[in-house]
Amino acid sequence: MPRSQSPSAFLPFDIWRNVWRWSEMMTASAITIGIRSTGIAAGLVDPRRTDARENARMVTEKMQAASQSAVAASEAVVEMQRQVADAWMRHWGAITKASTTPGVAAPTLWTLPMALAVAGVAATESMMGPYHSRSTANAKRLGRKFMAQAQPRPSGGGRRHAGRG
Repeated sequence: MPRSQSPSAFLPFDIWRNVWRWSEMMTASAITIGIRSTGIAAGLVDPRRTDARENARMVTEKMQAASQSAVAASEAVVEMQRQVADAWMRHWGAITKASTTPGVAAPTLWTLPMALAVAGVAATESMMGPYHSRSTANAKRLGRKFMAQAQPRPSGGGRRHAGRG
């Protein structure tokens, strides 16, 4: 697999993908917050319009996403340590080989920082995953629900009678 041979070659694309997913997540969060705030405000004005299921779902989803992100973070830290230790060993092995074998070039100074950058980008993506999937799914679901409620309803014949509002 070419990616495992030179992960630093894909680093700019991985960073761009993380930036894109972050902006998508922030946009979806803003939409979700706006729709949920509107529902909460409507429930304050008229308690019959309170959506208790949505309010409960909001709390449980945040707790689930936070716990899944924490698990992903701990797994990512272990993987980062493994990747950096592996890069460190390869780096010093190459230095040793270069110092004992004539004609072999020493490794560049960027070997270790690039390994750390690649591991960090992968860790960021795995930690952001639970929040990204929930926020985009909520924005889609609530957006459809909100738009369905905002559609004008037929008035039953098109004529308005005096005394009816």
